[in-house]
Amino acid sequence: MEVVSECRCCLSKGIHKDLYTSYTNCNEKEYYPDMLQECFNIVLSCSEYYPHSICDVCIQAVQSSLSFKKQVLRVEEKLRSRLHNAEDDDRQLQVKLEVKRDSADENDYITDTDGNHLEVKRELKHDSDADSDDYYLIDAVGDEPIHLVKSKTSQSSLKKKVEAKKTKPVVKKSHNTDNTWRADKIKTIVNRLTTSMNSCDSPDMKTKKEIKTRKITIEPVSKINLMWTRTTHDKIKHKENLQTILKYSNATPFKNKSLLGFICGYCEAAYPDPADLRTHTEIDHKKERLEFKSSFDMTEYSVKLNVADLMCTLCDAKMDNLGALKEHLVKIHDKTFHNDIKDHILQFKLKKGDCFDCAMCSSTYETFKMLKQHMNKHYSNYICSKCGTAFATKRSLNAHRTTHQEGSFKCDHCDKVFATRSKKCYHEKMKHLGARNISNCPYCNEPFRSYYQRNQHLVKVHNNEAQYKCNVCNKAYILKSLLMYHIKKSHLMERNCQCTECGFRFFSKKALKAHMVKHTGERIYACEVCKKSYARKYTLREHMRIHNNDRRFKCDVCGLTFVQKCSLKSHLLSNHGISVAASDITSS
Repeated sequence: MEVVSECRCCLSKGIHKDLYTSYTNCNEKEYYPDMLQECFNIVLSCSEYYPHSICDVCIQAVQSSLSFKKQVLRVEEKLRSRLHNAEDDDRQLQVKLEVKRDSADENDYITDTDGNHLEVKRELKHDSDADSDDYYLIDAVGDEPIHLVKSKTSQSSLKKKVEAKKTKPVVKKSHNTDNTWRADKIKTIVNRLTTSMNSCDSPDMKTKKEIKTRKITIEPVSKINLMWTRTTHDKIKHKENLQTILKYSNATPFKNKSLLGFICGYCEAAYPDPADLRTHTEIDHKKERLEFKSSFDMTEYSVKLNVADLMCTLCDAKMDNLGALKEHLVKIHDKTFHNDIKDHILQFKLKKGDCFDCAMCSSTYETFKMLKQHMNKHYSNYICSKCGTAFATKRSLNAHRTTHQEGSFKCDHCDKVFATRSKKCYHEKMKHLGARNISNCPYCNEPFRSYYQRNQHLVKVHNNEAQYKCNVCNKAYILKSLLMYHIKKSHLMERNCQCTECGFRFFSKKALKAHMVKHTGERIYACEVCKKSYARKYTLREHMRIHNNDRRFKCDVCGLTFVQKCSLKSHLLSNHGISVAASDITSS
């Protein structure tokens, strides 16, 4: 729904989309608060004073940022996979040990105590950077014994080289720097040790003397301090509790109730009958059942579950509510629930019709909105410090706190003054900024300025039934306020407005005001044609039919027509002997 307001992200004014409404883009569902949290880890704070819209520029920025993030994550995963494959290949490589024949610049050789000439061929890439990790490892393992392998050269060639070197064993070094040699040396030692361990049974790899080994013991760290915030802990626990319920029960998640019915928790489909919603969820969303609302901040939002006909899917035992289900899963099936966090999983027992029963007590309500407000009593997670009112979510508490900000708040566009800031902001949005808090017609998308116009449109154009019915006389009304007016006036017989002149009592101030013209004699409504004056506007309107010759009342006996209802009533009584109440006469 697009309204004229400020953007929540850049404060630009214009016709923007609602920030807290789900949209579909390229067959993918988009919910902008979730996208901001996923991409930037931003959880938008909620207040009555903050805008609830987002502009197209910010939407494109969020979409492109999230797309870029997903691209980087995909590339990172590919690079990790490539590095993992390369490490597997390196483990399969073996160090080649060959006899030095021609050049002394490429390889190093030493002689053992028996006079046999041994050679080590270095095939590792030289790294002249003294800041490498190998450089700092040299001091730690510099005294490690070198694993020597006897070469396979003939005895004659070995004797010649031994005679040429009668002194103690000499190790020839290449012309590279000492640091490079030491770095290469440690790499060669590690590779030799690995090769000797993998090929210790090979007959070709023999040593003249047994190698002394050094045992290195790494003591485990006694404590690892991980800094986790309580919010992160609670969110994980909320998610685990919710997944346990969804996995081992037939509870049906849903988002809310609209004019079309109860909205599915996984898509935007709506069903008037909760049984149809459960069938839809079990068939169309079976694979994604455990992914319901996994990214929502539970302190800001609540999860709604339909627990009508609740049962355990492990043993088919029927449960009365979520509390009984949790106790059953813990005691019978050894499942775990986190009880040290606030409970944001709201349970409802939905049924088809216009009556909504509380799942935790015997209360019954005429609208789902009233039932949701009642559920705050059972889920007292957050308490208002000023009035003690309880709320299920922090979002609801923050919205409630604005009602306590009393004072004198003048409208920025007109001279009206309001007692609270929330009332002032609501007035500005509705009267001056062109915003509407009334949803469009769900059938033809026609917009409306009031609930009365929308509900009247649904009844007259789309043949919907008036949803507010009187329990006494079965009359139906399109607004709850009209139903309450009817009950108080007709059935409770409330008469709280009394005339100070005659003591007669009336239901409303409007009726008392209309009565007072009898005592004052004031006639403020004058006919522009004959200049007659009347005390009531309705009477003047009836009088104007005479000048317009509007004969809407017809006699069913003789066919004569009359301008006024009282004229037809007198005609029936005097000419046909029929007495009819004025309320029974209708216009033709």
